[in-house]
Amino acid sequence: MESCGGVMGVEPVDWVEIPAGTLRRGTPAEDVEEVARRYADTGVPVEWYRKEAPRAEIHVPGFRIAPSL
Repeated sequence: MESCGGVMGVEPVDWVEIPAGTLRRGTPAEDVEEVARRYADTGVPVEWYRKEAPRAEIHVPGFRIAPSL
C-alpha cells in the first residue's frame, strides 16, 4: 500500500458483481439414506446427512465481492 502525502492510501478494488438468484441447499429427505451409503467411506455419520434435510430454496440478494489474489 502506498502512502500519499503522509496519509495511508487505499488500493482500488475491482469488485465482481454477483446477481441476485435462488439458492437450492440441503438434501431431499428421501435421498439421505442413499447419500449416506454413497459416502460411507468418509466416516461421516448418517445423522449428519439428516441435518441437511429438507432441501430448501432461498433467495440470495445481489452483492459484490473482491476476487481473491
